[in-house]
Amino acid sequence: MRLACALLLGLGLLGCGGETPYKGEKRYAVQGSVSFNGEPVDQGMISFVGESGDPTKQFTAGGPIYGGKYSIEENRGPNAGKYQVLIRWSRPTGKKRKDPDSGEMVDETKEVIPSKYNTVTELRADISGSGSNTFDFDLKK
Repeated sequence: MRLACALLLGLGLLGCGGETPYKGEKRYAVQGSVSFNGEPVDQGMISFVGESGDPTKQFTAGGPIYGGKYSIEENRGPNAGKYQVLIRWSRPTGKKRKDPDSGEMVDETKEVIPSKYNTVTELRADISGSGSNTFDFDLKK
């Protein structure tokens, strides 16, 4: 009886937690560096948002920026095509604020990257099915 329960539990776990295989257009790895006013962006975020506006043709992809570098693996990367690039970087202001959910005092942060690189981005990338998809961004105030 214990063996049967263990087998059922084991088989059940095999189907849990796995990712559903992606069945759309081929994705590509992207990588590069990001700096703002000469300083490497650390603990920021980068997103590639398809310009076609059709999520079935262009997969929006993104990932963290650490130490001025980002790398998005192929299985999570964007499809080939033209993309808007959004970069965000919130840094502590040195002040504390009360968290509305927990009531605890937490570090206040402020977005330091200008909106021309995120909310109303002027950054673009053309993801190619051939060659390197390395995009370096040297942002200025």
